Amino acid sequence: MAHNKTLSSSGPRLWLLALGSGLLLLVGVLIVSAQRSLARLEKDIGQLNTQLAAQEILFPLYQKLTGELQAAELPLLPLPDRTELRRDRVAEVPIIFADMARGADMQATRVIPELVALSREAGFFKVDVVVRGDFFAFRQFLTALGEIPYLRQIEEIQIEAQPASKEYRLKLWLAMSK
Repeated sequence: MAHNKTLSSSGPRLWLLALGSGLLLLVGVLIVSAQRSLARLEKDIGQLNTQLAAQEILFPLYQKLTGELQAAELPLLPLPDRTELRRDRVAEVPIIFADMARGADMQATRVIPELVALSREAGFFKVDVVVRGDFFAFRQFLTALGEIPYLRQIEEIQIEAQPASKEYRLKLWLAMSK
């Protein structure tokens, strides 16, 4: 029986030792987890401080540019009175579009009026136009298109990247006098 007393008296000690070890392990895991979270938060705070410093530096420039933009008068797009192209000037359409492309620092590679699609009653005909150049030049070309009084509709615009520049394919409808 003496042997049983020794085992029974060491049982609570083992339980206390196991419980204490478990608590110590739990506290250790919580501390390591908290330290990792703290390190992540410090890194995030550092990044946010960097962004804030950059924004503080750029904010006066932003205010200046915003003020200039509000003060500047933006050019209005042309809105010419609508007219019709005379039948005797239809042959000049390729020259007109080639000149517009040159004026926008672009190259007109194809301008084909499709007179087969001409509807005598409606007085419209389609023109396929292909120009090459950069995107900002194309913007100028579109603005020049807006100045044409007999342009009725831009049916389609396709943009294709080429090795040296971009190619723009347009299908336009022009009004022609009867």
